[in-house]
Amino acid sequence: MQPDELLREGIAAFQAGDRATAHTYLTELVALEPNNEQGWYYLAATESDPIKRREYLERVLTLNPNNPKAREVLDRLKARIEEPEPVVAAEAPRIDADAPNRNRIRELRQPLPGEARDPAQGY
Repeated sequence: MQPDELLREGIAAFQAGDRATAHTYLTELVALEPNNEQGWYYLAATESDPIKRREYLERVLTLNPNNPKAREVLDRLKARIEEPEPVVAAEAPRIDADAPNRNRIRELRQPLPGEARDPAQGY
């Protein structure tokens, strides 16, 4: 296939939702034409690996630093990649005020032989 056919078929497959086929056509295209800006842009759109997607978008911007779509997508991608994972606080244990004996932390100490059990001390 000629490069223009690969691009056309790759874009058509992408628009039809067939990313795997689009990826195949577009990979072949950029191998034949490493300076094909549209090929790299659509190849980035078919890529699931965010690191590779970033590389492909950076390639587009190397070829055309004024490509606004590539800049916008790359900026959003960088924000997602570099954004730290949110910290989720652990839920505090619930205290049931109506059941004071269930909520009380008891000592692990066991009474010594001959020592009386003291319910107030938890043993």
